[in-house]
Amino acid sequence: ADGSSDAVKPLNQDAIAGAPGLSVDYRPYSYDLPFFDRLLDVLRSETDPYVIMGSDDDFPMMDMLERGETFLRANPDFVTAMGSTIHLTLRAPGDLVARLATVRPIVAESVEARARAYSAWAFSTTYAVTRREHLIARYERAALRFIPGFYDFATGLHDVMAGKIRAFPEIGFFGTRNYSHSYLRPEEPLIFLRRNEEVLTLMGLLRDDLMSFGGPDAALAKSTVEMMIVRRIAELCGVPAHRRVGFLESKMFQNPTVKTQIDLFGELFAEGTAGRGKYLARLTDLVAALQTNAASADNAGEKRFYETLEAQTANDGGTDAAPVLKSARRQAASEGDGDNQELVQLRAINPENLLELFEGDDPDAGAPAPAVASRPMTPVSPGQLAPHILVIGQSNVANHGKPRSASDFGSYTVNGELAQLADPLQGGSGNFGSVWTRFAPLVRDRLGWDDLTVTLLAQSGSGIADWSEQSGKCHDILITGLEGVKAAVRPVTHIVFHQGEADNLRGTTKPQYMTRFTRLHALVSKVLPNAEWIVCRASYRMGVVAPAIIEAQTELAETLPRCHAGPDTDQFGLQYRHDNTHFADNGLAAFAEALCETFGKIGVSKPK
Repeated sequence: ADGSSDAVKPLNQDAIAGAPGLSVDYRPYSYDLPFFDRLLDVLRSETDPYVIMGSDDDFPMMDMLERGETFLRANPDFVTAMGSTIHLTLRAPGDLVARLATVRPIVAESVEARARAYSAWAFSTTYAVTRREHLIARYERAALRFIPGFYDFATGLHDVMAGKIRAFPEIGFFGTRNYSHSYLRPEEPLIFLRRNEEVLTLMGLLRDDLMSFGGPDAALAKSTVEMMIVRRIAELCGVPAHRRVGFLESKMFQNPTVKTQIDLFGELFAEGTAGRGKYLARLTDLVAALQTNAASADNAGEKRFYETLEAQTANDGGTDAAPVLKSARRQAASEGDGDNQELVQLRAINPENLLELFEGDDPDAGAPAPAVASRPMTPVSPGQLAPHILVIGQSNVANHGKPRSASDFGSYTVNGELAQLADPLQGGSGNFGSVWTRFAPLVRDRLGWDDLTVTLLAQSGSGIADWSEQSGKCHDILITGLEGVKAAVRPVTHIVFHQGEADNLRGTTKPQYMTRFTRLHALVSKVLPNAEWIVCRASYRMGVVAPAIIEAQTELAETLPRCHAGPDTDQFGLQYRHDNTHFADNGLAAFAEALCETFGKIGVSKPK
């Protein structure tokens, strides 16, 4: 689908004529026709249900991609299949750099889970075999989603919302770049600041996509998309997933498909290996082609990078190459997603804590859940000391500590059943360690408890308003959780509240915090009127504390009914945190000790 200038088209035709044995359907297009319109014209005119996308400097491994097509035919819930991509960049005539781009399976049944898992460590989904009808839908959306720095990310999100992704351990593509050609790339890493209106529009479009593909309601879809966009911004700012603490131990990096891709990449550069033997002839041919391309004059006088399709195509003397694209952008900027007020609200988003961005998801969502230990939910016997603690708050009580642990004493609720206390606990946004596996043996040994039940309702980055306000992103989680514990055989005896770090970041005032917590207290107390509250003092984030938040929490614990002052965890500073915000092993242990001391002071009554 050749959209090059009239001066270059004959060269491409000559190249095709000089390639005997190939059957090429060559289609010239007007230089002025927008890029995505050209792709759509081709896709709509074909009949084969499976298509491999590629450019003139990409080399598909057809044997692997044929396996992908066979898989797609047998699995209608998957939209695309791919292997890894090896990017070869010729930086100078004798200087070639190779980079591995891994891919991994995204197979969760939930649309939201797939999107969250993808955004935790995004990858390009273009180098693949894909269903034709899905590609048409992808490129019909593409004009509004084309923002340098975000396009591959937005494309991948659309793909995983539409269906599952199959990843193979073998190489699917070799992609090449050379020092003499120009490329459509961001001219600066902070492009999202200058083009913020388009990023905000993209957020609205992704939110609508998430809901239309069967995802959550508008409020949860909005907060989910905000989180995913902030992850992408973090990557543009130099904090990609693979630089996160704990990445090497994460499920997504330890995925067998990913590990095999990495091993095969290493074999390409080791003499006598099977991988090198399989690909050496192809590598030799494509490197020779890469050197020939670099020596051509096709891109003479062009800039290295272009930010827009318009600028890149206009460089060769052509007219405005994308009037439809520009028109679509103007329409999107003026209309947004049909709700301009929503865009105004999106401008005020807070990135929360970048340290929490990658720890809130299980990138392997969709894998079988751990088996629930056979602990029946039986009533507490008369005279037993067996509290049921409901935990509400944010990341430091939501499985974001390190490392994981387990306790042979105590249980936590899993879908109405009981499981042995072992990190991570269901109901928290994180996938790591908690204070509760440390707390349980302390109350058994020191306070003489006969049993312990923990129910977790805690979300990373959540502020007090997210729980107390009906429009808050955690409000539905709270309501659903309260309905569950209200019907539990073991009634909730205590509520431990640990939250404040997000309000430190947001600059919440003392009166604001007190008003919102009072509203939350009243809401929960209607359902659990006999539960005692433990209000922890917490605001520590990246070494910064918020006295106004601590004062509010202290005063609330002293004035509201059935409330008690909990531990002041701001005292556990840098040496207790694995990232200067979330608790390390000694921080979790210190928090557990302080909680045990608090329960010892307020006392726990045995049921009559």
